[in-house]
Amino acid sequence: MRPTRIALIIAVTLVLLSCGSNEQDTLAREKLFELQIGRMEDQLDMLFLNGEPLRQKTRILMRNGLFYIANGNAAKVMEFSSYGDILSLYYNPEVNPSPILLHDSNTDTLSQQKKANRRAFEYHFREVGEIGINSEKMLLVEDKVSPIQQEFDSELQVMLNRVVLRFDADGRLVDYLGQEGPGGTPFPYIESLQVTERDEIVVIARSLERWLVYWFSKNGSLLYQVSLSRRNLPVPEGVELQPSLGSVQADIDERLLYLKVDYYGSDDEESSSSRNVRFHNSRIWWFDLERAEFLGSVGVPQNAEDLQISEFDEAKRVQILYELIGNTEGNVFFLMSHHAGDLFEIVLLKRDGKVLSRFYLEIPEKSVEFRDFHLSHDGILSALLVKEYLADVVWWRTDRILEDQSENS
Repeated sequence: MRPTRIALIIAVTLVLLSCGSNEQDTLAREKLFELQIGRMEDQLDMLFLNGEPLRQKTRILMRNGLFYIANGNAAKVMEFSSYGDILSLYYNPEVNPSPILLHDSNTDTLSQQKKANRRAFEYHFREVGEIGINSEKMLLVEDKVSPIQQEFDSELQVMLNRVVLRFDADGRLVDYLGQEGPGGTPFPYIESLQVTERDEIVVIARSLERWLVYWFSKNGSLLYQVSLSRRNLPVPEGVELQPSLGSVQADIDERLLYLKVDYYGSDDEESSSSRNVRFHNSRIWWFDLERAEFLGSVGVPQNAEDLQISEFDEAKRVQILYELIGNTEGNVFFLMSHHAGDLFEIVLLKRDGKVLSRFYLEIPEKSVEFRDFHLSHDGILSALLVKEYLADVVWWRTDRILEDQSENS
């Protein structure tokens, strides 16, 4: 999830003051461990220069209690236990110092390797991005290809320069995935990388006007390819609305895509002025890959809040958009929105339209310079919260809310 991918269409709300949001339930955050900012194997390279955002991706992923952090600035991927012990490292030796805490798999003797539970693997990454992990601990890493391998797609008007590397549980490079499968044509910009419960691999890429979905089998064979543009997005019958695709997610169990679509319309039917175009509503549609058609949709709850610029201004009712950050067992969607101040609202929405729960997460925005969230298949929400000199790895036990709802239903 995917970074951060938490975005607000109405950007002004980032600086507005909230009225009454603190009255909502806030879910406790549990800090698991922290990372120092630096270049060593168990540190995070996240230097913010003059307040400018980082150009390289940094991502967190959690599966079965293990945390994987892709650090684009350092061209490395780290694996940690839930206590913060580094277990493995995939790194580019040209930009990283030799590991001290880990056994280097390239230099260890066979006897040392047998004793070593924590190992480091060299690979000359160019630009680490999205990551994934399957049930057999095969690590998937987005990387950039060399200049001579890059292609320009005249139809999409984008450079094709991304691949997905696959490393086995012993750290060996198996192959890389391109558009057609192993060794295929590079992808355009990769928005997200997902692994289903069946270990099928879903690459969601983007061009200027399209979202491109590549769905692979466990062994890397291309099963489905879908191109999504504004022209083929569904619009509810009987209304004149313009759709905008906000996010795309793969179902964790079925071969379905979930599209969160935001709809806009004009207050005045005779006016074509963009000033009169306002947000109308949002829906989540599910697209069946085998049948190549949309099977249904569910409305996203309205998310209005009274906001004011200062204490001297009147509060105004403002619509804040949710982002679809993932789905879990039982067809539950996790929706997130960033409200003013330190609050993030989470809504748990079932595919049948029932809202299971609403609650808030509190994250100190003034001290957090970067954040990335991840939702596990069993419903645990984790985050990497980067401060000036430290980075916290935290989680919220949102899976317990799902368990309570299941027991009471």
